[in-house]
Amino acid sequence: RAVFEPIVGTHHGCEQCHQITNMWPDGSVGECDACHPKHSFSLAVAHHPQTCGECHLGPDHPHIEIYYESKHGNIFRTNEKNYNLDYDSSKLKTIPLETPVCTTCHMDAAPGVKATHNVSARLAWESQAPWSFRTVWFQEKLGDWKAKRKRMTSVCLNCHAREFVDMYMLIADLSNLQYNEIRRQFVYWNKKYTKEGIVKRTKLNGKFYSNPVINGWDEKPEHIMYDSWHHEGRRFRHGAEMMGADYTNWHGVWELQHNLMEMIEYGARHGDEEAKKIFEDTSPTKYMTYKIYDI
Repeated sequence: RAVFEPIVGTHHGCEQCHQITNMWPDGSVGECDACHPKHSFSLAVAHHPQTCGECHLGPDHPHIEIYYESKHGNIFRTNEKNYNLDYDSSKLKTIPLETPVCTTCHMDAAPGVKATHNVSARLAWESQAPWSFRTVWFQEKLGDWKAKRKRMTSVCLNCHAREFVDMYMLIADLSNLQYNEIRRQFVYWNKKYTKEGIVKRTKLNGKFYSNPVINGWDEKPEHIMYDSWHHEGRRFRHGAEMMGADYTNWHGVWELQHNLMEMIEYGARHGDEEAKKIFEDTSPTKYMTYKIYDI
């Protein structure tokens, strides 16, 4: 990442969060004080959503904003003064709060679910990557994505009806699949423009590459393709998974759609005949150049 950023920005930026799994000389792993303050090691601080919001915010993963937009976050903010966050979930038989905080869903023990510090243990989708795919991390210990989905739904079922949970998970699945189809378009156009010489290309070992790092990341289609994954694409998927309607729509798929039209317009103005045909079409269906998923 330092290719695009001055190193001090990376050191005091990305690394403050990405060092959370730091490996220490004594063989231990982790940066406990990312969630637990050094002096108090407070469980209350670790359970507060804003602690997760130290890192999980901003244009690329606005989880704290999505949470506070959701009904969960709305209830938490309304009743926060009445909640005692200083609890050990492994010693309780029920979820101690009326509404979930981040740790409730991703880490805390709940009826039928053990506590964990592995926040991948309940995730069925890898939805922050350039493509959405079923999680495969630590399968020998955590099981496959179905086992992870079962853990998450077990938490949900403490408060919600089975029909609601199943429908919500289905919509989350479809949102990830829909994102992949839109992502496929950005990759298609960037590769096409590279092949035609509309986007600057680099030849290595007899093959042309459209990789932004190799080619300089200095042209509009490269910017659009990157942001449509790293920013808008994440917001669309994560908003759909976390009950954040505005981030699913206006900050998510709406922006993705806008980006796709910019990508096609760029090709039309630089001589690509296929892009020009779409750009000049007056049918509203021209905006959907990809497979559509729905209930």
